[in-house]
Amino acid sequence: MGGNEQLIKGLPLNFDNIKKNVKQALDKFALRIVRKQFCPLCLCERLYYRKHWDISIFTRCHIHNCYLLSTCTKCNSKITFNKVILNNCECGNKLSTSSTTNVENSDLSKLLFQKLYQMETSKIENECLIKLQQLDIDLIIFLILFLSFKISSQLYNLNFAGFHSSIDYIYNDQVISEASSIFLNWPHSFYTFLNEFKQKPKNNRQTG
Repeated sequence: MGGNEQLIKGLPLNFDNIKKNVKQALDKFALRIVRKQFCPLCLCERLYYRKHWDISIFTRCHIHNCYLLSTCTKCNSKITFNKVILNNCECGNKLSTSSTTNVENSDLSKLLFQKLYQMETSKIENECLIKLQQLDIDLIIFLILFLSFKISSQLYNLNFAGFHSSIDYIYNDQVISEASSIFLNWPHSFYTFLNEFKQKPKNNRQTG
């Protein structure tokens, strides 16, 4: 991992075992195997399944600056690979015509896209992601997942499996954004997060 060591030095992990921890987490949580997600605007432009949509922390389309959808906007059923490539839900809804919700920025998705396809990394204006820009994609995914799971389970009372399998894309995006913000002014923001993490009472939240 080379240059990744300095950033993760402050995390509560045994660095001697970091590669093993990363691999185990990525094998289990990094990809959406069954429950898929998609961008209607991308499908409208060209009908095929983008492999970066499988990344579990990839919640926004970096091209159209909108949320990726994980359920049918008409019947609320879960999205599968076949539904996407056929551009059709069993209820008759054409996925490419689904309404979208705009977001302010998609810098994390943009960074993941560039890393995944080994493109030259362009300048990221989001200060939260400057540190992450220096890392390999596997460690970026691991760190965001690790912090997202902690936030979800301790602050929103939703366990690891619940967060990963949730079809509430807005909630997932919210937690991932909170996790990303921890990298602003690293490592001081991380220590601040730990202190708040210990003091803040759990919130009850249920999601699909």
